[in-house]
Amino acid sequence: MNKALLKAATCAVLVIGGGFSTLSSSPVRAADAGVCAGQSSGKIDVSGNITTLTVTAPEGKLISGYCVKAGSDNQADGGPVYVLIEPTATITFSYPTGKDISHYSLLYVAATPPTDVCSNIDGVQTSPPDGMTVMDGVCAVPVTPPTDVCVNIVGVQITLPTGMTVMDGVCAVPVTPPTDVCVNIVGVQITPPTGMTVMDGVCAVPVTPPTDVCVNIDGVQITLPTGMTVMDGVCAPEQASAGPVVDLCPNMEGAQTQVPTGLVIIDDQCVPATQALAPVAAAAAPAAPEAPVLPAGSSLPVTGTTSPLLIALAAVSLLLGLGALQVSRRNARS
Repeated sequence: MNKALLKAATCAVLVIGGGFSTLSSSPVRAADAGVCAGQSSGKIDVSGNITTLTVTAPEGKLISGYCVKAGSDNQADGGPVYVLIEPTATITFSYPTGKDISHYSLLYVAATPPTDVCSNIDGVQTSPPDGMTVMDGVCAVPVTPPTDVCVNIVGVQITLPTGMTVMDGVCAVPVTPPTDVCVNIVGVQITPPTGMTVMDGVCAVPVTPPTDVCVNIDGVQITLPTGMTVMDGVCAPEQASAGPVVDLCPNMEGAQTQVPTGLVIIDDQCVPATQALAPVAAAAAPAAPEAPVLPAGSSLPVTGTTSPLLIALAAVSLLLGLGALQVSRRNARS
């Protein structure tokens, strides 16, 4: 294809006066005199052997396209090439064949200001800072609301009120059930029923144990065994003779069926024998005879003397006989 036909084809797809291809963003040769149109930036010459360039758009602008020219246009391999791109702040480009760049131009569009999601923070925040979230149009550290442990009480209770506990998901004062003191009776008895007492964990009518009338006999004797009587608090066989037991010493504690050793009965009273000997001995002793008047120079014949021991023995025998006589009479009266 000759040069004239190439230029004609290029003009068919370009905006007259150096515009961009309407078919694609691929590099396209411009149908002009071999120089890039000024576009937004104007024609910018490049000196030296530069094959690649990186450029940045002015503040508030974005680069949406560029034109690059390399070398001579005589061989149809160095003419202006226009490219459309997605708007960006910085771009790196080169000539398609890799030849040195002679000049270029840039097409700008207005940069859309970024949305500040944190109006309460200086600068433009396009996203919430780490650890923050957007709440009501401002950025803040999210606060976890406290847990209400008592949903049935107005307000937020973060701790259990004093004296309460959680029961079935609500807060309430715990009720201690009454103690049933009578587990053997239907219902709850907080005190033993009238006439009952707690014995071995159950309620029952107390039973008074029987009185043991014979503490000296094994077992409980609630009645006097046949043939026995109670003497001095114990049970003993009854006397062989009929009639009640005779107390020989009513002046002494307990029933004395025999005269205790060393005692004698005087006037129905048991007294020490030594206490009774004195008056008896005095009564039994004979009166001393009057001394005879003897002539001068004479003497009485020796006839012997009565022993005081014999007199005492006679008195004791007499007292014992009297005591035995009184016992016989008392038994006879009984």
